[in-house]
Amino acid sequence: MIIATAGHVDHGKTLLIKALTGVDTDRLPEEKKRGLTIDLGFAYHDLGDGKSTGFIDVPGHERFVKTMIAGAVGIDAVLFIVAADDGPMPQTEEHLAILELLGIEKGVVALTKIDRVSEERVAEVKGQCVSLFETTCLKGLPVIPVSVPENIGVEKLRIELLGLRHISSLKKADNNFRMAIDRSFTLKGAGQVVTGTIFDGRVEVDDVLNHIPSGGELRVRSLRANNEDVGLAIAGQRAALNLVSSKKVAASMNRGDWVVSSAANFVVKRLDVRIQVLANEGKPLANRTPVHLHLGAADVTGRVITFDRVGIAPGNNSFAQLILDEPIHAIRGDRFVLRDQAASRTFAGGVVVEVFAKPYRAKYRDQRIAQLDAVSATTIEAALQSLVHISPHGVDLSEFAKANNHTLENLLKITKAISSLHVVAREPPLVFSAEQITELRERLIQAMKKAHKAGLNKTGLSDSMIKKEFDGNISLELIRSLLESAVGDNLIERVEGLFRLKTFKAKRSRTDELLWQRVEPLITVKDFKVPVVHELQSSLNIDMKLLKSFLLRSAKDGYIVQISERRYFTTDAVEKLKQLVIKMCQDESLNEFTVADFRSYCGIGRNAVVEILEYFDRVGFTRREGSSRKILKKKNSS
Repeated sequence: MIIATAGHVDHGKTLLIKALTGVDTDRLPEEKKRGLTIDLGFAYHDLGDGKSTGFIDVPGHERFVKTMIAGAVGIDAVLFIVAADDGPMPQTEEHLAILELLGIEKGVVALTKIDRVSEERVAEVKGQCVSLFETTCLKGLPVIPVSVPENIGVEKLRIELLGLRHISSLKKADNNFRMAIDRSFTLKGAGQVVTGTIFDGRVEVDDVLNHIPSGGELRVRSLRANNEDVGLAIAGQRAALNLVSSKKVAASMNRGDWVVSSAANFVVKRLDVRIQVLANEGKPLANRTPVHLHLGAADVTGRVITFDRVGIAPGNNSFAQLILDEPIHAIRGDRFVLRDQAASRTFAGGVVVEVFAKPYRAKYRDQRIAQLDAVSATTIEAALQSLVHISPHGVDLSEFAKANNHTLENLLKITKAISSLHVVAREPPLVFSAEQITELRERLIQAMKKAHKAGLNKTGLSDSMIKKEFDGNISLELIRSLLESAVGDNLIERVEGLFRLKTFKAKRSRTDELLWQRVEPLITVKDFKVPVVHELQSSLNIDMKLLKSFLLRSAKDGYIVQISERRYFTTDAVEKLKQLVIKMCQDESLNEFTVADFRSYCGIGRNAVVEILEYFDRVGFTRREGSSRKILKKKNSS
């Protein structure tokens, strides 16, 4: 668990951390001299449950709010400190606003310096704290009166903090690794070291990572988590990474940068966001307002584009776009704080909604808001389903995974578990709803029918021919994906690189038509006991070479199906045989079956059964496992 302090300057944050942990977090000479925290300080201590709790001591002076924000991101809870003699002060209110904008909901209020005031004053300030927190997400925090010099309340405070562990934030240990750098320095004998809070994922010794914004490659030589040497650190922990990199990359590492896995190695200059304007603002947040964006430990400048081009009223929230002056790393769901152009006042904050934002156009406002509403759903499953519902051309699963910092492998598993979604296998994968796939496939069938009609003498259709007949604006790439998916689900067939409907039959020559009239009665038999090629040749009394050429040509043109070199069936017979296999497994309650099982059920000769089942294996209807076979179920991907 990671706890950060918050509160006005000189209200006793550092002294209280020392009383709880035994660690003086003022490490800089200037901090010692001036008696105030300038940079972030860190302490780790077992509060009594055998686990290490991390404390981040942040500065309270107004000039160091930027540093305070860098320390507050990614924490589990806050230790909010108010001095009983001063009571709530300006920085108390700003720190509270920042914590609310960052979504911090758990913590404890320590009412310090009670030894300097009367009991009446303690009660008065305690009431002020309750009132101050009443309208925020930190409503209801326990207020513990404390005096460090007299050791009053410190033990009670420790117990309250320990009780927060079971409600600490859930972190995403299975996602791509991301750590926001809040300190970067060189240690003699070790080299480059960066510290920060791990937002997502996990890291191990010898992992290869990337530095953002340079993109440079890094290797983890050693690491510490919660002040201990470890081989693995995970999301929710504070970590120190000893890194091996080029001198150029090492020299460029600063607070505000990120260390990430390769899958999360990207930056952007536009973000679609939901902005919450503080209620005590005197005027609306106007369109194109210049701002300082604080995200992670970074501070970059930019402008706010409000979607209504007017503004966002105090106390309200709305979608907007941030156009940044420098590229920044972010994912969907990251919290941020906005300060004014002079970086002197916090006035708003919010959450990242779309990472790969396109330039905002007012005429597409409704579509943009619908998209942002969709991806704002509380779970990744709900967000994906909502987005698919409003995306007629499908959702790019790779981009969706990247924006949410999921691995594509994990997101594919999530998607395939949702029965209402269908993954079209391509690079990158596209996701549709089952209804969209049904509608698109129907349009595909109609386009193929029109294309077949336009070229009756062709064996099959190219993807471009099908696109030409497709009703509606659709890319050739999507046509190809739909064709591959339909082939995989055995709805259409591919012949020599071309596609055709199962019912398609090419126009015959006069000679072939006459010969077909003689062949068709011989192979169209109800009991599936179709003569093999040499038996056909004997019955027809024609040249074997001529017969084989005709049979291959008829299979190519869609009239019959070649089961083996010596056996052909009509397309209707093949479909009936498939249904017979399915019915057998249902009737006999079989999860798998043998050649003998099918032979006994259908009454066909063993040689024919073997050839039929081997054909079913080749086309993906069944799969052989040793001496048995299983029917391959249709999946929601191909």
